[in-house]
Amino acid sequence: MNAVSPTPAAEYARAATVWTDLDWWLLEARAVARHPDLTFALAFFAPPKAWKALARSEPTTNGRLGRKAKGWLMVPAHIATLVLPLLAAREMITWLFQSVPTAPVGRAGIFAGLAGAWLLFGMSRAARTPDGRTGDGALALGLLHVVPSAVATPIAFLAISQGEADGAIGVVGLVGDLAVGIAALRFYRAPGGAAATTGRVNLRRLHRAVEALDPHERLEILADLRRAIAVLEQRTLITADTARTARELPLAALARTLAPRETFTVPDPRANR
Repeated sequence: MNAVSPTPAAEYARAATVWTDLDWWLLEARAVARHPDLTFALAFFAPPKAWKALARSEPTTNGRLGRKAKGWLMVPAHIATLVLPLLAAREMITWLFQSVPTAPVGRAGIFAGLAGAWLLFGMSRAARTPDGRTGDGALALGLLHVVPSAVATPIAFLAISQGEADGAIGVVGLVGDLAVGIAALRFYRAPGGAAATTGRVNLRRLHRAVEALDPHERLEILADLRRAIAVLEQRTLITADTARTARELPLAALARTLAPRETFTVPDPRANR
């Protein structure tokens, strides 16, 4: 087995022929690659093109076939979480208008509970991914759980109070989906919404990841980065002023300072290679 290079950032600098903003992220990603919590925390500040290098890799069990199978299973599950709350509400509304003699609270609760559980699972995954808490459809997603369950839940309680509920315990699933839907409305935020709060959370995560490193690990990463900066300066890929600034930056601040995410609105020239 090949040994992991003790200076991956310096090696990246030696191999470079041109230097762009994206390279600062790829350089730093190599320097911290052996510290998953730190690479993950940095990914929240990185441009999308750097996420692959920074984000922790997903399990590859069963290879490509396993990933395809997982994808096929996820599609119907996502569809179900949108449809099941509507089906639960329809079950209760049907009873309310006396189309059925007893209210199928149990069946409605199963529908809503499954939908809420899958939404909660999705929220837990989103919390661990860059920009996972943003999205144009986030509001609609939450409302597709809140509105049907808000309609179905009081009808279920009415049926229980009148002794006409079949599977009264199902009200737990309805209440659960309603609660998860409300939580989703607070959890997800539109792009640009509550940006300051999100930034503080991301910065605290990054600081915790840096503080979790022992002093030797911090010095090792910084030494590798400074070797890389020296190589870049010697090869005139960066200016002396840029090199001086880069050497003075603390750990996990290199790419954030020299190549902030906002600068990546202009396409990288290597995108079409």
